[in-house]
Amino acid sequence: LAASPARLWWFGDGLGAAHQVRLPQAQIVARWPRPDDLTGFKLVFIAHDDLDAVDAWAAAARAGGAWVNVVDQPARCDFTTPALIDRDGLVIGVATGGRSPALAQYVRDLIARTLPPSFADLARLLGEARAAVAAALPDPAARKGFWRTLVAGPATDHALGGDLPAAEAALMLALREASERPGTGEGAR
Repeated sequence: LAASPARLWWFGDGLGAAHQVRLPQAQIVARWPRPDDLTGFKLVFIAHDDLDAVDAWAAAARAGGAWVNVVDQPARCDFTTPALIDRDGLVIGVATGGRSPALAQYVRDLIARTLPPSFADLARLLGEARAAVAAALPDPAARKGFWRTLVAGPATDHALGGDLPAAEAALMLALREASERPGTGEGAR
């Protein structure tokens, strides 16, 4: 959640400046929460070995309207979270339904090693092209076909190879060709 726009609060004995560096946008509270601290939240994550304290915090959070995730305790969770790979716009989640977070992290790491960081550049390029593609291809079926063909073609190859100017040129060429096909371009409205 550190990269999300969520307002974060972090409770725990011994928290301090080092923790503020890890989560600069979080409100750090250097003590364990009291039940009234846990109202008004949407999500509450709990990681603690004292199950009586965990259950009390979870009950207080739920009473305040929050969904609760107790780390490594799927039976105590209202939801589980996937292990994420985030390539700046391309996000992949690996989940085991709470059965084995370690397995989810292991599979995430396997995928991350095979998924080059350049996928972030590709995701940005495609995101920046959305408005131009929508304007040039007003027909939803034509747009869908365009995107499917595009991501399996030269623009993707160039972007993943680190040549963004060539990727952008290939994208624009593909868009021009697609918009010139009868019944797919701007004149098809």
